[in-house]
Amino acid sequence: MRELGFLSFVPNHGGTAGAAAALEDGLRLFETAESLGYGTGWVRGRHFEPFLTSPMTFFAAAAQRTSSIGFGTAVLGMRYEDPIRLAEDTSTVDLLSDGRVQLGISTGIAGYGPILDPVFGASDRSFRDEAEA
Repeated sequence: MRELGFLSFVPNHGGTAGAAAALEDGLRLFETAESLGYGTGWVRGRHFEPFLTSPMTFFAAAAQRTSSIGFGTAVLGMRYEDPIRLAEDTSTVDLLSDGRVQLGISTGIAGYGPILDPVFGASDRSFRDEAEA
């Protein structure tokens, strides 16, 4: 039998409690899912939007509050990440969680180039070029 998983953006709906409450809600979601027998919880990292921006930091906290549920990224756009920092952070969280991290990566978020280019720089290659490579 395959294990059951879920995906959450860990949304920040604003309000007086703000981002801290959204993160706490996300952590409680992982605790509850583990108690219900879920095998893996997946999150997406979204920059400059009202969602989780730092999955590995979040997973480090979740690892301290859970004991068996896996943690996965679905997916992180590598164009917007420092590969060495992500590898170090992922390895650290994987050690803290006793091997529960599953890293999903992509080249970037299609359609976000013009919005994020001023922050991360313009890409030398288009998504079509990468698909043909």
